[in-house]
Amino acid sequence: MEDRSHGLALGVSFLLLLIVAGIAQSDREKNKTTMVSHLPGFHGPLPFSMETGYVEVDDRNGVRLFYYFVQSETSPAEDPVLLWLTGGPGCSAFSGLAYEIGPLSFQPDSYTDGLPELVANVIFLDSPVGAGFSYSATDQGYKSCDTKAVDQTAIFLTKWYEEHPQFLLNPLFIAGDSYSGLIAPPLTFQVAKGIEMGDKPLLNLKGYIIGNPVTDRKFDSPAIVPYAHRMGLISDERYEIYRESCGADTGMNRNIQCKNCHDAIDKCLKGINIHHILEPECSSEHNGNSDSGRMLLDYGNAELGLSDISSECREKGYSMSGIWANNRAVREALGVHKGTVPVWLRCNHGTPYTTDIRSSVEYHRSLTSRGYRSLIYSGDHDMTVPFIGTQAWIRSLGFAVVDEWRPWYATGQVAGFTTLYANNLTFATIKVETMKNTRSHGLVALAMGVSFLLPAVISQSDREENQTVQVSHLPGFHGPLPFSLETGYVKVDDSNGVRLFYYFVRSETNPAEDPVLLWLTGGPGCSAFSGLVYEIGPLSFQPDSYTGGLPELVANVIFLDSPVGAGFSYSTTHQGYKSCDTKAVDQIVIFLTKWYEEHPQFLPNPLFIAGDSYSGLIVPPLTFQIAKGIEMGDKPLLNLKGYIIGNPLTDRKFDLPAGVPYAHRMGLISDEQYEVIYRETCAADTGMNRNIQCKNCHDAIDKCLKGINIHHILEPKCSSEYNGNSDSGRTLSGYGNAELGLSDISSECREKGYSMSGIWANNRAVREALGVHMGTVPFVVEYHRSVISKGYWSLIYSGDHDMTVPFIGTQAWIRSLGFGVVDEWRPWHVNGQVAGFTTLYANNLTFATVKGGGHTAPEYMPKECLAMVDRWLSGRPL
Repeated sequence: MEDRSHGLALGVSFLLLLIVAGIAQSDREKNKTTMVSHLPGFHGPLPFSMETGYVEVDDRNGVRLFYYFVQSETSPAEDPVLLWLTGGPGCSAFSGLAYEIGPLSFQPDSYTDGLPELVANVIFLDSPVGAGFSYSATDQGYKSCDTKAVDQTAIFLTKWYEEHPQFLLNPLFIAGDSYSGLIAPPLTFQVAKGIEMGDKPLLNLKGYIIGNPVTDRKFDSPAIVPYAHRMGLISDERYEIYRESCGADTGMNRNIQCKNCHDAIDKCLKGINIHHILEPECSSEHNGNSDSGRMLLDYGNAELGLSDISSECREKGYSMSGIWANNRAVREALGVHKGTVPVWLRCNHGTPYTTDIRSSVEYHRSLTSRGYRSLIYSGDHDMTVPFIGTQAWIRSLGFAVVDEWRPWYATGQVAGFTTLYANNLTFATIKVETMKNTRSHGLVALAMGVSFLLPAVISQSDREENQTVQVSHLPGFHGPLPFSLETGYVKVDDSNGVRLFYYFVRSETNPAEDPVLLWLTGGPGCSAFSGLVYEIGPLSFQPDSYTGGLPELVANVIFLDSPVGAGFSYSTTHQGYKSCDTKAVDQIVIFLTKWYEEHPQFLPNPLFIAGDSYSGLIVPPLTFQIAKGIEMGDKPLLNLKGYIIGNPLTDRKFDLPAGVPYAHRMGLISDEQYEVIYRETCAADTGMNRNIQCKNCHDAIDKCLKGINIHHILEPKCSSEYNGNSDSGRTLSGYGNAELGLSDISSECREKGYSMSGIWANNRAVREALGVHMGTVPFVVEYHRSVISKGYWSLIYSGDHDMTVPFIGTQAWIRSLGFGVVDEWRPWHVNGQVAGFTTLYANNLTFATVKGGGHTAPEYMPKECLAMVDRWLSGRPL
């Protein structure tokens, strides 16, 4: 046995001094717990906290379940609590403690270190009764079944938490492997139902984890032969005969041809170790499950010399646990009740037990639809419960794929493959291993466990509610970030599990008093990361070398990935991804309400809603809805002051007709084309219901403008393959786990530069640093009129070289409002240079052009735009 981090070993030649120390208990029968500070076979005190004990779960029959509780080796006060159930049924949780995920390990030959730390507080439970050291005072009490095991484990949890209230706030996960696939889901469901009914103590259940899980015979059994074929264990011919004779084989009611085929295949696979097809198959006499236990009894009072036990086979190694657990000194150290378990067996198959849960599939559906997280993993060389069968029942749930099949890594190597489904269901394979034999790949298994469990505790007390990560370092940046960056999710649709992702950057001047700016990027569907990196945020990609000079951020900015599907925002259902302008507005209002509830210190700060491009259709109605909420007394009370929109889509009847006149004004089409062709044939052109002459005219103009970059008419037009939106993502996938060296990406075209964001955001280290969860308004002119008339400020700006939403179209709808001009059209300056032109209208509406700016003006002219916003926010003239 060894400790993961301190390297204690149970030596093969060690002659144990049968001295037991450190057993701290005042009243075993009353308290039923033992603090174990020393264990036979270990040198010195244990370097981790281990408690053992019993919990009575059936008063009438005196059924007591035994457990080992090992506290986390990182932060036990905050780390999750994991209830670990071993398969069987009838196998002791000691297998989990010593052979799978615990901090102990038998080392029969010599000490080897390198096992990872335990990152959760783990309860290893001997369940059902008869497993391990669990026992009943009556014969009747030993009779058990799946549902009874679930009920008794639920009772165990309730009583255990009553004795350990300090862990009630920690996230709780139910976990197990193999046969526990039929137990863990219904157990989790029962705990969840208890929470819904208000049962006490109130457990902080977050989800469940199951490995190589027995789930449903109609999925598990039919997967074995196809798996054997895929692994090259049976021939193509044999497999084709199987397909012809067995068809939709479920393992039940096989016809004679199918039965004969299976007999032939079984004969072919006779020498295969079905638990790990690459390991040798060993005789069952060495697997530690002998009912007689004669070999173990011989060691009951002997010194623990284990050198005579061969470790050639994994099953033979299991004998060590029997020798150790049946030693009297060990039992005394563990606080085992004397006379209750004459012979400890790693797997006790002699207990009367009935399987009465035939399928756990519907429990998965019910739990995940309630928002609980689930991790389903499979060793990819296990033929007992092949991963393709597990994939089959997962697919039967009908959940959408959020993150496509991809490799996951441990210590720089591919450790397996994973898929993230909607409803927070993660499936993962473990390469060349089965989780029943995790210990040989402890680093791999624990790495996966860390990646699943830690999101619940990194920089937060409760991700499901708080869901924030304080980001101090980012891949690709040297040293700590020189500004405050927070990321997180806010749930805006409980029924569909819609979560909007955000980046929150505090002002670099005076965050306690500076305005809060909610920034929405256009699209629809574009990530707010564009605003953070390419427009107004403090970050910037520099592919060749660092160039400073970015102005300070003068507001606390929330960059929001909206609508759902943009950036890292996601839904757990297909239905949740169906969105529209009004739904996006409603969900952003919910986002703001919940965000301010978690950030009340910013409630007194002035709030401005901002965005560009397509957000021109979102920002005004959003601002209007917030204003209405303020008027109705909605809480929290937001200090809304106004809104800012740049190059905004507003109304097709204003935006579209501006394209050709703008091209003419910019010298892109001739006077003749414009005067003779366009004005005569398309006089009242709104872009809708064009006659044939007007359509032909537009075709000719489009041909003329074919080589123009409509987002910025002075910049080159680049191939769309560099715009970062390629469906294939081939250029990005190569960077998924690589170091972030971006010097090979050309910055000749702005569109090519966007590839950097895709490479960066698709890098796993980046996603981990950011805390990423591994996911119809026809026009808005009247919203402007309504919001502005209520006294809110508005800044409308346009890059003057944008032909996507030309500034002359924006001017047209502003004029349609009929507001008087307070300050005539004039230049505005930055550093003594003309930065654009501006007009101030009545009702606090400011319009400005940004000279040299394109469709997203701050991306092209960041210094000028930030100066413009700074002046406007402070109430100064541009």
